[in-house]
Amino acid sequence: MTFLFSRTVLIVSATICALAITGCSPNLGAEATRAETIEFLSGNSVIIGDGGIYYSPDGSTKAVFPGGKNLSIGRWSFEFENVLCINERVYYLEDGKTVSDPGRYCVHYFIQPDGTAFTEEVFDGKVAGSRVLLVPAPVLGFVHEAKFNALRRSLGV
Repeated sequence: MTFLFSRTVLIVSATICALAITGCSPNLGAEATRAETIEFLSGNSVIIGDGGIYYSPDGSTKAVFPGGKNLSIGRWSFEFENVLCINERVYYLEDGKTVSDPGRYCVHYFIQPDGTAFTEEVFDGKVAGSRVLLVPAPVLGFVHEAKFNALRRSLGV
């Protein structure tokens, strides 16, 4: 499974409302500030199907992709005004061997009153405008820690 396919699976699994596909036009509300985004994510997991991503307060990320065969290890930071970027390495098996690919994506967060958020992709500091995703409300702690550690051992990472 290639990195691009793995990333696509993660994004599609998280998608509840994609403008390009459904034509829906959500009211995103105000863009979250850096402080609001940190408060929303830090120390929490965003659950995506049977996987998800953990945003550690130290700036690291750990993710198990839906399906439980791929994981990523990375860093989250703000590289542009109010834009969260994740730089990661995704690990998976290919022909019985562990391989990895680098990944990077950046998004604006729009936190909603119900605890969910919309994200909007950003490239080179500019809004891409092509994909808006609804993110479920984060859950406190590293929800998939045991699954992540077992997968990490099985991949030899």
